[in-house]
Amino acid sequence: MKLLIPILIAYLLLAGALVVGLVMVRENTLAAMSNPQAQADWDEWRVAAAKETGESTPVRRTVPATAEPPTLVLMRDHFAAAVFGLLAPATALYVFTAWIVVGVVRQSRKSSFQEPSRTGIAEASQPDWQA
Repeated sequence: MKLLIPILIAYLLLAGALVVGLVMVRENTLAAMSNPQAQADWDEWRVAAAKETGESTPVRRTVPATAEPPTLVLMRDHFAAAVFGLLAPATALYVFTAWIVVGVVRQSRKSSFQEPSRTGIAEASQPDWQA
């Protein structure tokens, strides 16, 4: 239980850093993609993709259905989903790692309380099924 508070604080710091980082990426993306030049570049790429028939290239491109750049749509309209998509796997990885760390710390505390033998090395206890 002594490790619970530091683990929770570390998680909150990690989650906060991830959300703040994603908010900064969102602000930069909205600033870069909301201008007329970015829209013109997107329209130009869509026209070029429509002209490619696949005869001169190994892959035939399909024209994207959206009239706006996908990055702009993602960060503007689906930001909550992006935050969830970032936090869900990060939380799962953090919980697993914290579980491993707590197990290692508990195991090391148990082994440090064993009585030393005459040789100075702690004797390993036998499992119950071998006794």
